Amino acid sequence: MQQEVQRLEVALSRHRDLYYNRQAAEISDAAFDDLKRRYQALAAQLRGVAVDEVALPVAATRGDGAVGEDVTHNALHAAISGLPGAFTISPWTSNGGSGPERAHGPPWVEVRGEVFVRAADLEQVNCEQAAAGQAPFANTRNAASGALRLLDSAECRRRRLSFVSYAALAPPPSAATPLQAAGFAVSPDNVLCDSPEAALREAAEWMTRRDTLGYDADGVVVKLDDTRLYGPLGTAGSDPRWAVAWKFPAGEAVTRLQGIELTVGRQGQITPVALLEPVALGGVTIRRATLHNVGRALALGLHVGDSVVLRRSGDVIPQVLRVLPELRPAGADPWQPPAGCPACGGPLRLQPAAGADAGDQLVCDNPSCGARSGREVR
Repeated sequence: MQQEVQRLEVALSRHRDLYYNRQAAEISDAAFDDLKRRYQALAAQLRGVAVDEVALPVAATRGDGAVGEDVTHNALHAAISGLPGAFTISPWTSNGGSGPERAHGPPWVEVRGEVFVRAADLEQVNCEQAAAGQAPFANTRNAASGALRLLDSAECRRRRLSFVSYAALAPPPSAATPLQAAGFAVSPDNVLCDSPEAALREAAEWMTRRDTLGYDADGVVVKLDDTRLYGPLGTAGSDPRWAVAWKFPAGEAVTRLQGIELTVGRQGQITPVALLEPVALGGVTIRRATLHNVGRALALGLHVGDSVVLRRSGDVIPQVLRVLPELRPAGADPWQPPAGCPACGGPLRLQPAAGADAGDQLVCDNPSCGARSGREVR
């Protein structure tokens, strides 16, 4: 009987994969249901328990932490590696306070993870982009970004997405299904550390290996292994207190400042933008970088023609970190802020910058300024 159960498990797993992940079903739904009924009947005889199998009911993006977008269609039909269309929930035992104990699955399971594109898959995707006369993706982040929200599952499938899970939540806490056993991909590099110092050492080791991982990574997450503490610790806003992200230092590159462009915001704030000699940084070609405000731009001591050190903050936002004055060309003039609004020529007012952007900010107060009125929401 045990061998028959194992054969049925293998057959069900294969046909789930063909149906949900490969869109190449070999048997009808009725035949699959018959196999499942035979398996459940034999498994109940053999183990004395029932096994709850569920199809993936809802897949959603993280969104703002509370509300995300429904991407179930692509999760089921875009052949995402590591994301099963159906999975088995490990049973837990309960008697509800009366009657004989019975084994069943939890009422719900929430599996959390990340969707990404592997470096090797990006090469294939970009070959297909070129063959179709489309621009290649600059990096794996750009290829994965927004893919799940595409309306066309065939296009989503062409992005060759992968999924790796990192948490399974279910009531009660002991009911959480081991992710790998349920068919979800998990990172093979998870490490259990016995102290905060050991976790920092492991994170530093990961930093030295980031270029050999086969996928983009901007840090590691350190979290408590005891899930019983998650509830008491709670969250700070949308961030759990039982986990912390340790970010790798941002990559840097040196390039030449070709000029400074001024933009006028909806509230009249003047933002200087560095125009740069194109440079590759983190898989992206950088041509522009915000200087935030005139105070910060002046503090850098910029001269047109300067060699500047560029950094992508969080591997996303480019910013000018510092100037290399020893490489400054002879006769280069220091950059000076404008005397009037670059859009309307009106007077400018100096005020402290808001938020985290330390430094003074120039503001145009002319309500008729074309740059301001053109940006207003009507």
